[in-house]
Amino acid sequence: MISVIYKSLIVSTLLMFTIPNNKCYAQNDEALSALANEIKLDPQSVIDKTESLINDSPKEKSLSLRFLQLQAYVANDLDMRSIPKIAILKQLAIDLKRNDILVETLIFQAMIARRNEHYSDALKYNFQAFKLSEKLHNPEIKTRVLQNLAQLYSELERYKESLEFYDRALLLSNQVNQDISNEILIEKGLVYLVLGNYFQAKALLNQALHTVNKTSTNAYSLKVYLGQLYVILGDYSKALLYLESLTSATLENLPAQTRRNYFEYLARAYLQQGNFTKAITIAKQQLLKNYNTRFLSHQANLQKIVAQAYFQQLDYENAYTFLQRYNLVQQAVHEKVRDSKVLQLEAQFSKEQQESKIKLLEQDSALQKSLYENQKIAQEQKHQKERYHQQLSIIALIVGFIILLFAFRQLQVRKYTKRLEHNVKERTKELAYKNQELKEISVLDQLTGLHNRRFLYQSIDKDISRVDRYYHEMNASLEQAAPENTVNHHIDNNLEHDLTFILIDLDHFKQVNDNYGHSAGDNVLVQMKTLIKQTFRESDFLIRWGGEEFLIVARYVNRYKINAVIERFRKAVATHTFVLNNTKSIHCSCSIGFASYPFSQHHPKLFTWEQVIDIADIALYSAKENQRDAWVGLLAGEQLENVSKLTKVAVKDNAEKYAITRIKNETSAMLNEQKIACVSSINITHAKNLFNQ
Repeated sequence: MISVIYKSLIVSTLLMFTIPNNKCYAQNDEALSALANEIKLDPQSVIDKTESLINDSPKEKSLSLRFLQLQAYVANDLDMRSIPKIAILKQLAIDLKRNDILVETLIFQAMIARRNEHYSDALKYNFQAFKLSEKLHNPEIKTRVLQNLAQLYSELERYKESLEFYDRALLLSNQVNQDISNEILIEKGLVYLVLGNYFQAKALLNQALHTVNKTSTNAYSLKVYLGQLYVILGDYSKALLYLESLTSATLENLPAQTRRNYFEYLARAYLQQGNFTKAITIAKQQLLKNYNTRFLSHQANLQKIVAQAYFQQLDYENAYTFLQRYNLVQQAVHEKVRDSKVLQLEAQFSKEQQESKIKLLEQDSALQKSLYENQKIAQEQKHQKERYHQQLSIIALIVGFIILLFAFRQLQVRKYTKRLEHNVKERTKELAYKNQELKEISVLDQLTGLHNRRFLYQSIDKDISRVDRYYHEMNASLEQAAPENTVNHHIDNNLEHDLTFILIDLDHFKQVNDNYGHSAGDNVLVQMKTLIKQTFRESDFLIRWGGEEFLIVARYVNRYKINAVIERFRKAVATHTFVLNNTKSIHCSCSIGFASYPFSQHHPKLFTWEQVIDIADIALYSAKENQRDAWVGLLAGEQLENVSKLTKVAVKDNAEKYAITRIKNETSAMLNEQKIACVSSINITHAKNLFNQ
């Protein structure tokens, strides 16, 4: 029987088929077709291009552009940012009566819910798409909806329903094309693999292998799945025959999930064949690529492979290190499985309790019947009292004994029922505790214990609403007092009603990892958490933003007084001795950029909080490019009206030199025009001149 980890790995591969084929839904438009083909190669470029075209296009073309943009967001794993886009896209599709795009959008929405494990929402969106697809005379869309329902039921481990939906999709796919039929055959084979039906899984995968286009992505993916199958069956030579036949060029065309499975099973095959060095090399490379991602099962399996390989090489120190990491990640992976088991046990317990009550009622009925019969005998004995006196006495004793036995039994039943009720309460408390613990884990960074991005997206809205409400009321009040001069209203600079977004980045952190190893880098990040907690308040949001970057949301502070706190933190980092291990220690510094929400106190709605973070990122860039070990803040200037172009070019890919140049040009111009202002721990003129270089 396949282990839980194998199950989760195989079922997770089904996500690669969730994204529909890239379509622009605009006939005879070569530009849109080119953008659709570009999604797999450079989704971020498609996002930027469509954003600049959407507002200036007619509604019909805007609909196609928005749909392409949604595909690019999902392909780039930007699920959270795509959510507000989906609402606009759905409403536009309804207005234009484009049910085909509405169905495709619902499929995307269901897929995002599945990625975030909101399965009830995923079911709702999938069935909405299913209901709409019934009205369309489009077998391809109907096939894709059935295929997505089959994938969802497979993830929920309801394999019988999953196979039924796959059979229905397979019948419809014959009207579409062979590629979709092959996809469904492959997915159905993977479900049989989860169920341990290896013969059926092998038959379906081989059937697809004979009909698939040999140079297509499906053909390459199929070789990966056959490799997985033979690794599970223990035929490692045959597994390597399939896995090693794939080149680097073909791997680049595979979906990310399939590539992760490929390298994991390749490392596992090398491990089982005794090629420990290759197994370690492949596994550690994949751990680096997937560091700090949501693919916990994949990370746990790779760490276990490395630990086993080191153990076989008698390198017990490294084996123990990776085994510890494996145990930590595996604990988080099994948390959900454990909760699921608790729910199943509770359901089983409830069923047993009902069966016990039924048995007690049956026994009670039998005793009542016995009493009735004895009473009837007693009445008959009254007519023959002298003749049957001895028999009546015996019967009376029997009846008395039965009554006592019944009373005793009832007492035992009441005790047993109380014990069961107590156990149910304890199980309910335990389940509530586990659910709370799981909820807390989902918003915490595993390494540092600080909050993660998910926590920010779940928690920030309440604070944003409070700040917006305050500034709306204050500006309305000032406008009533002096309606003729609404722009230059005086706002008290001593008020503490702002949210300041502070981005912190460790200088030269890559050198720490390269020179001392990733475990040393982890130690530095953990000590950074301590410094952050010592400097900032418990009420602030302390977040590990990614890698060596941290985000502090200083809540309800005075934007003109936050500089002192930031300077105190910069000095704390610069003077701190970071201990790497028992014998080594180093000194590090950090660069800091910050901006406050609302960016403009007179125009609170001018920027979203996400755009304020982008502005803080520009300030961070200025600090790092200038001298590092410094901080820079950007504030709204006197002539601020609209600086939306500033946030549109705020990209993080330093390889795109043209984007960096645009950031410098826009920021420099706005500083000179007094649309924005700059504060810094370094020479302000020097910081401003940086953008003119």
